[in-house]
Amino acid sequence: MFKRRYRHRVHAEKVYVIRVNIWHRWYKRIALFLLVLALPVGAYFVTEWYVRQDQGVLVSQNAELAGQLVEVQSRVLELEQENTNLLVAAEMNDQAEQQLRAELVNWRERNEILQSEVQFYLSLMEPSSNESGVFIAKAEINPTDEPGVYKYSLIIGQKSTDHPRITGSVRLQAISDFENQYTVLGLADMTDGGAEL
Repeated sequence: MFKRRYRHRVHAEKVYVIRVNIWHRWYKRIALFLLVLALPVGAYFVTEWYVRQDQGVLVSQNAELAGQLVEVQSRVLELEQENTNLLVAAEMNDQAEQQLRAELVNWRERNEILQSEVQFYLSLMEPSSNESGVFIAKAEINPTDEPGVYKYSLIIGQKSTDHPRITGSVRLQAISDFENQYTVLGLADMTDGGAEL
């Protein structure tokens, strides 16, 4: 145990005896030590409390953001599906439009052919003039798959009121233009047959 110590002070001619309490000094030191120790510990616990509060807020925000992320991802999938459907529909519309255009072109060509045939037969059945005579109604020449070989077609009509049967022959001639030099070719020059039809 600590013993009490006494100090003597001398003032002028008087002597005072002062009792010194050693425990009092130790109490001060211990209190100061505890105060110094309590400051960082208190700061640690206060900081941890604030961190826990912030962590709770962050956890709730993360949960909310995760829910929003799921909604956004599902919406993105829906939009991608809609985009795919629209692209497929647009492609189908383009194909249908191309088919309709091709059919329209075919129908126009067929209509022109039919109109020309109708005009031809009308000219045969109802000639525009009362004069009788033979005329060339239609003449065509078209290339074939074989190079240098052509296919020709010739339709001859007669303008008359009673349409008697006629007989005769036809001579065909072709004019060739090669490097500004013109050559007249007959049917016998172009085919293996004779000079007349």
